[in-house]
Amino acid sequence: MKEFIGILVLILAPTIAVLLGRIEAWLFKYKYSSKYSNDEKNLHPLFVALRVVIVVVVFLPLLLVAYQWEWFLLIGYVVLQFSFWHDGILYCSFNNWNKEIYQNRWRSAPIKSSPLSFKYGIRDILWAFSLMTMIVYSTIVYTTDLHGTLYFAFYIVIYFLSKFITNKS
Repeated sequence: MKEFIGILVLILAPTIAVLLGRIEAWLFKYKYSSKYSNDEKNLHPLFVALRVVIVVVVFLPLLLVAYQWEWFLLIGYVVLQFSFWHDGILYCSFNNWNKEIYQNRWRSAPIKSSPLSFKYGIRDILWAFSLMTMIVYSTIVYTTDLHGTLYFAFYIVIYFLSKFITNKS
């Protein structure tokens, strides 16, 4: 069961981060292209609420089944990988709509300073650390050396595949 949860979280976390990036980009686009564009309301509280609902509905049930302290590693993965995928897709989406902003697309830095907005280099390091937490999780959960080695190789491939994908964006 732990093995399945680890793989599920590994796949769900980036997928949800990408979806949230797309949704938030669309909401910003709608807000600034509609009749409410002069409205100074901050959309970030809405985004935080949306993220909390997702974590409670999707990840909390998975983490409760993950047993004991291992769920800290899964939470670490979910938190550390988020800005790499979310911000990258957000910046690419904005650039698709307006070529004047976020010209470096995935590698862009935030225009406005938000407490949890990171430059690309930091996002990339956080992504690498998130995969390291999954390597630690795998070495604890999978009891044979073969499984641990296969999962280590799998995470390395995922990291370099993500670098390839983001270089093309």
